[in-house]
Amino acid sequence: METKNYTTNFLQSDDYKKIFRKIILLLLVLTMFINAARAQNTKRKDAPSLNFGIEAALPTGDLSLITSFGGGGSLKLIVPLDNTVSFIISAGFIHYFSKTLFGEKFGGFNSFPFKGGFRFSAKPGFYFEPQAGYSIFISEGESDGAFTYGANIGYMLHKKADFSFGYESATKNGGSISHVGLRIAYNFSLTKKSSVKR
Repeated sequence: METKNYTTNFLQSDDYKKIFRKIILLLLVLTMFINAARAQNTKRKDAPSLNFGIEAALPTGDLSLITSFGGGGSLKLIVPLDNTVSFIISAGFIHYFSKTLFGEKFGGFNSFPFKGGFRFSAKPGFYFEPQAGYSIFISEGESDGAFTYGANIGYMLHKKADFSFGYESATKNGGSISHVGLRIAYNFSLTKKSSVKR
């Protein structure tokens, strides 16, 4: 099938290392920004939280030629560094559904992205979330992987409901597997609130 050729041929070289170095530089700049933000913020930070969400993916670029839609879910750990900046780690699953053109079947493969990054929050609940990591692709019993980067813009409602819109791209061999997506999640605090009896 074309799916296997597409997902393996574009994942053949080390071109992603150039992008990786740029991401490392970006993370260093973000780290300096975090230190500055923490120095200016003396308010108590929130407790770490874990959220589970469902995702819808709309393929872009070359990927849109072999699949029209993807769906899945993800887990995200959020560890606040202060009141405005959090460290995040996420793991997810997306299935890109097959597409039939002129009697030929395309697409129908799975992606498992693992990413880390930071969440920069602003009142009254909006945030920006740059991320980078690695994705594993599985198609017809074969697997391969690629450096992955992306970013989300979202809104956290009452620290429970998490809505975000984002872009994600896995890059290697001069090509990419990318999509824009919508995520809806529920957020769970990992620290129980203590009650004081009088």
